[in-house]
Amino acid sequence: MGKKMQNYDEFVEKFKPKKTTDDCYTPPLVYDAVLSWAKQHLDIVGCPVVRLFYPGGDYENHLYPEGAW
Repeated sequence: MGKKMQNYDEFVEKFKPKKTTDDCYTPPLVYDAVLSWAKQHLDIVGCPVVRLFYPGGDYENHLYPEGAW
């Protein structure tokens, strides 16, 4: 690959979102299993459940409903 192409690839790469530990999230199958367990063992039926960690999410600035889990 020529130097010009490498420079372009480096330029484009810096605009791609980077994965960090904050970008990790619980897969839907696992989330559903945990939520099912929580509904059976905790008093959360009828309470809003907020999924905090998902790709592109912003848990620090999310507006949490009153009484949310």
